[in-house]
Order: sequence, then C-alpha cells, then structure tokens
Amino acid sequence: MTGMAAPANLHAPLELPCGVVLPNRVAKAAMSEQLADRQGRPLPALVALYQRWAASGAGLLITGNVAVQPSQLVEPYNVVVTADDDPTWLAEWVDAAKCHGARLFMQLNHPGRQALRAVTGRSLAPSAVSPRQRLLRWALARPIEMTVADIGRIVEAFAASAAVAERAGFDGVEGHAAHGYLLSQFLSPLTNHRRDGWGGSIERRSRILMEVVRAIRGRVGRRFAVAVKLNASDFEDGGFSVDDAVHVATGLQAEGIDLLEVSGGSGSFWLHLLGAATPTAGYFTTSVEHIRHAVDVPVMLTGGLRDGTVVRELVARGVVDVIGLARPFAVDPNAARRLLAGGTLDDLPTPRRSAVRAVGAALSSPWHQQQLRRLGRGLDPEPSRGRARTAARLVEMQLRWRTGRNPAL
Repeated sequence: MTGMAAPANLHAPLELPCGVVLPNRVAKAAMSEQLADRQGRPLPALVALYQRWAASGAGLLITGNVAVQPSQLVEPYNVVVTADDDPTWLAEWVDAAKCHGARLFMQLNHPGRQALRAVTGRSLAPSAVSPRQRLLRWALARPIEMTVADIGRIVEAFAASAAVAERAGFDGVEGHAAHGYLLSQFLSPLTNHRRDGWGGSIERRSRILMEVVRAIRGRVGRRFAVAVKLNASDFEDGGFSVDDAVHVATGLQAEGIDLLEVSGGSGSFWLHLLGAATPTAGYFTTSVEHIRHAVDVPVMLTGGLRDGTVVRELVARGVVDVIGLARPFAVDPNAARRLLAGGTLDDLPTPRRSAVRAVGAALSSPWHQQQLRRLGRGLDPEPSRGRARTAARLVEMQLRWRTGRNPAL
C-alpha cells in the first residue's frame, strides 16, 4: 500500500524498516564541511562541530559528502573513506555525533563532472558533457566518459565505504543521487548520453543507482540503514523530471531502502536559485507529494524549509516523515531545538546578496562552510561576514590544498 504516511508530530520517534529508530522527525541534512586533512581524515574541528550538533536536539545527523574515491573529490578537504581504511580513525567522530542519542548516517558521494578543477585534474562522468554555464566550465574539471569497468569500480567503492562506516559505528549510509553529482548525472538525460546499458531509458539511467544500493545491502547487516538522496527534479528543460523521480523512487523501495531524502536541482539550478533575490520557500514541497503518493518508504524533505508552521503541518499531514535542515545549522547550531520547541527559522541570517547573481551563488556555499569552521573552533557564527572576506578565505583554502597543506581553521 502506498500514499501518505501516518500523521505524526516532530517529537514522535520513527522506526525505519531496518529497525533503526530516529528519536524525532528533525534531521540535520548534509553540508560539505571541508574539515578533513590532506589524507581525508577528520580534523578535531570536525569532531567538535558534530559534538555541537549532537546537542541540537536533532534525531538524525547526516554527514557532509564523504568521498568514495580519493582521486575524485567534490571539494578540497572532504573526508575520504575507502576499503583499505581502518574504521577506528572514525571512532572519535562517531562518538561525538551520537553522544546525545542522535542517529548518525554517513553520506557517500562521487562528484562526477562536478569535481573542482583545482582539486581533480580530470573528472569521471557518464558522458563527456561539460556544463553550459561559463562559470561552471571554468571552475569544474573537464569530464571524461566512464568505461563499464569504471562503473563497476565505483559501485564497489560505494559498497566498500558503507562497510567501513558500519564497522565504525555509523547507524547507516546515504547514497547521494541528487544535486548534479555522479549518480544524479546518470539519472539525467542532459548529462547521460550513453547508448549502452547505462543510458537511454529511465530504467537504464537508474541502473547504477540500483546497483549501488544492491551492493551496499550485500555488504552491511540487516539493521544498518541504507538511505538515498534523490532529486524531485533537476528543474532543467529536458532533464530529470518528477515523473522520473517517481519511477526511481518505486525502484528504490523495491531494493529495500530505509529512507528516501527528497531534494532537487543540479549545479546549474543552484547557480540560478542561490543568486536569486528571493529564493522560494520549501523549494520541493509540491514535488515531494507526487513521490509520497507512489511509495510507502519513509520520506525526508530537505530544501528551503524555514517556516515552523509549514514544517509541522507537513509532518502532521503525513506528507513527509522527516524534516531535513542543512544551512540553518550553519548559522544556528540549535536549529532543531527551536523547531521542536514550536519556533520557526524564518529569521535566520543569510549571506549578503550580490548585484551579480553568479557571484552571489558562487559565494553562498563558501560563506556557510566558513560558518561551520567557526562552530568547529568553538566560536559563534559570523553572519556579518561579507563577500570580500568570504572570497579571500576561499582562495586561501584552494592555495593551501594545491601546496599540500591542511586547511587553516
């Protein structure tokens, strides 16, 4: 039976199909923290950051994108977890995140063509298709089309990283198939021009995602959660549509996932949205209802959710099971507690807007990441940080990476 979930409130526990119980319905969604050393291991600031979020009241913490291949990073100083890693070096991070009872998922990711040029010389992608936007073509590594052997290695890499996460004490993993990263690139006909068994129809375009889920399931225990982050749509003409998302969601349910996080967009979409004068609140609320009617797997919604009344209504009506918040946690580490206490997040600070839309969009993520570094140092957020300081710190980080140094906190 499919349709709306049973009505609930934000305080209600949620048992996932695998048996993992979330203490409540508020989750910290993934943000790229960039708080690892050159070898991809967590720095003390990352541990301290998650210790602060552990006290936020959130029932679920999802890490920023953890790379499954060390040569293919989304950004400099991402955490990297591979088959050869000893899980004990993740223990301090796990202990800090779970010290107040929250569940902890590791988000696994491969950037595909969205790897930064300064970090990755050549990026692997479904097809050798560069972004249309000049800013993205300049910033991102040039993509080369993956071979079938490359695909097999990446499927195995996701599974191997998940196995390490389980041994380290994580409660689950989340495969990132949204926001224009590799798995999302396979799903979209705009970025997947393949003519073999991995491209063409939505069944073939979603094949790698299904195989990743299947491979992870084969490597972890029955009580270990497997989640997927999926676009409701990439909101580009001729791209991954809501109908495609419904089809993929039903396939993921058949593969036995435990949680489906719905978000949306690609690098091109975010470049437009984040530079807009007034981003739409709850960007993907309408789209998630189409998915919700097609599946009965627990659904989490992330993206633009700030109005406490709307958030509580979405859960109370059974439209979603879990509310995901990302950037609010960068400027208020107690964002979950505010919602659970009946408050709202409409008044949280955001970066200063730029008259040049592309500039505002390009600096939005670094501005938030720099707030995370402050939190990891035990400092308060700095909402007044301007574009010049944000850009200067971004350049400094890129230079430190290219010269083989750890990040300056």
